Amino acid sequence: MASLITKTIVNGHENTRSLSTIEETIGDGCRNNFSFYGRFITSERKECFSSALCEGNNFNSLFMPKGMGLCVKFSEEEVDCNVLEVVTTFQEPWSMKYVTLQASDMDATHDPQDITFLASHDAVQWDELHKNNVHFSERGEIVEFIFNNENNYKHYSILVKGRNKLMNVGHYGLVQAYTKSCAAQLFYNITGYMAPYFTTQFNYNWIDEDYVDTGVLTFLTTEQVQDVQDRISAGKNVTVETDVQIDKTRDDSSETNTFVEYIDLNSNQIKVWKANDRQPDHLYLKFGSSYGLAATKLQCHTVRANRWKSCLPFARNAGNDVVLIKLRFDPREGTTGNHNNEWRRMKFTLTGTHYRVLL
Repeated sequence: MASLITKTIVNGHENTRSLSTIEETIGDGCRNNFSFYGRFITSERKECFSSALCEGNNFNSLFMPKGMGLCVKFSEEEVDCNVLEVVTTFQEPWSMKYVTLQASDMDATHDPQDITFLASHDAVQWDELHKNNVHFSERGEIVEFIFNNENNYKHYSILVKGRNKLMNVGHYGLVQAYTKSCAAQLFYNITGYMAPYFTTQFNYNWIDEDYVDTGVLTFLTTEQVQDVQDRISAGKNVTVETDVQIDKTRDDSSETNTFVEYIDLNSNQIKVWKANDRQPDHLYLKFGSSYGLAATKLQCHTVRANRWKSCLPFARNAGNDVVLIKLRFDPREGTTGNHNNEWRRMKFTLTGTHYRVLL
């Protein structure tokens, strides 16, 4: 059978590729089988036996887009039982980079407190993909969780921790995430272009925070980073749409885990700013329109000029041209030196609901 030549133009990018056949390129398509089970556990993952779903509920409802979600009653007798775990096993492994969770239509006081996503090759050893608090702005809102995951796993687990002994959980979009991911990969196999299949939505609302560890927050996947760099190399502009606002303080303090990873639009290099030295005196990172900055501008400011190196690799007191890749703020994993645990010296503000690079 003759080979297939494809020519694709996407957002001004032209790709011409030679493929053997459509059948060989697509293969089995997105065919996959999965099974799942749910259980109730403690935060230490010890199984509970007296908790149950509310009357009329079943675990199937969690995967139904038009379903009512799940209502969970944690046992009063098992004081430490406050986590719902749902484990899903796929016949063919795949790399989950995002998933959605929807707010139920019930009272917000019974929303989950936080969510943890785990992945495993054998359902014995588990890797943590993401952990974060949950906050829905309105009933029925769909929140996307973004992961920095390049590994293919067969088993995925979601741990949903309740605020109290009654918890309502909305639609869990794992199956839809798989379908979109696979379709995007097939499109890439044919065209050489990785189409974005999620919008990088979130709901960050940390204000003057000096206690919470945000965990690693991912704005761009590896494929998206490559697309941005390819566009820069081709001499094309990069446009960002976002409402993210960042105000990070450092003052005679050191933070072991805090970092900002980004693409420098001028050099087209991936760079990382870290907060693990104690040089700065009143250092501020600012990003966002609230500070009069464009969506690709980040400013690093230090009071003392002789301590400017703590801004590196950012330029000091200037608008750095950046596309954010990922970051983490963890103020309590560090030291305030001689300032007697004045954690406000590491405080941060991080708010926003979306970050999109238009390619």
